[in-house]
Formats: sequence, structure tokens, C-alpha cells
Amino acid sequence: MFATRTASVFLLPTTVAAVYATYIRAKAQPSQAYSQIMAQGSTASAQEQWRKVNNGLGVVDVGRSCGGV
Repeated sequence: MFATRTASVFLLPTTVAAVYATYIRAKAQPSQAYSQIMAQGSTASAQEQWRKVNNGLGVVDVGRSCGGV
């Protein structure tokens, strides 16, 4: 009885969460590199294009989240 209760309370939700996480990771797609913007260097026009592509995030904001130019 106790083992069945443990399985239904702990193992089932854990297994469901693991399967869901695996599904999400399998469907993930990498973002575009936008190499044409990065090739321009750190010019004002390149930064403006970067903000348009990244919905208002500047290069510094994206860099703080381990990405960017």
C-alpha cells in the first residue's frame, strides 16, 4: 500500500515532468546567428538592427545573458 502511494505521489509527477522536459528540448530550435549584423562591428546602425531583431534588447542586455556580439 505504501509503495503504491509513493509511486503515485512522487514517481508519476517526476516521470511526467522528465518526459515533458525531454519533449521540449527535442523540439527546441536554435536562433538565427544574424552574422550580417555581427560582421558590421559595433556601429550605431548595427546596434539599431540588433535591437529590432531582438525586440528591443540591446547588445549589452543580450551579452549579460551569455549571448550577443
